[in-house]
Amino acid sequence: MWRARFEVLHDIVEKDKWASLIENEESPSNTELLQVIEHYVDSLIDRKDYREALRVIEEVFPLFGPDDYGYLLASKLLVCWRLKMFDELAKTMEFKNHSGHPKALAVLALKNYAYRELDIAEQILLNILRHCPDFIKYLLEEEGNDKKDFEKAERGNLTSQKRVDSLTLAEEFRGDWLNLRGGKEWLKKVQKVFDEVRSSNTPRNLDSSSC
Repeated sequence: MWRARFEVLHDIVEKDKWASLIENEESPSNTELLQVIEHYVDSLIDRKDYREALRVIEEVFPLFGPDDYGYLLASKLLVCWRLKMFDELAKTMEFKNHSGHPKALAVLALKNYAYRELDIAEQILLNILRHCPDFIKYLLEEEGNDKKDFEKAERGNLTSQKRVDSLTLAEEFRGDWLNLRGGKEWLKKVQKVFDEVRSSNTPRNLDSSSC
């Protein structure tokens, strides 16, 4: 099993100059191995080499346990969506390991919107917004990118981390959403619903400066 993992990793490192293992005296952990693979898959998706990303993902699946590959399953959903492999997308949705990942939820929202299952798509997006509250604002480029958020997030500021997560997710999915007919206006409606819900759940005497 370990030999198979390293064969995959060596193939990745040879192809991608950014891929490297953390050097230490002990054998790399599953987390370190997965990070190399996940970063490589991300770089393939960024380069729109979706077929190669799918090949790597499918080659890796048998090498790790179900608790390890949630992020890769989410990436596979994205790849299947962009390749219009809707049968494979449906099969991948049967796995439960991706269900809570924002990237997976974003694909599921896209799929349901495209099939005009708007109520389901709205509920999925509201779920995303609970974790990434500025996701839609960044998608629509209504919110500016503040570099200080990255610095604060590195220091453990939760609010800034949510903004960084929102920005990262939005940049990955902006083209997918804005290319859908009526997507921009519908996203604004969902944002309005989220703002109303959040406002109704916020105590009137809460000091906003403490958030």
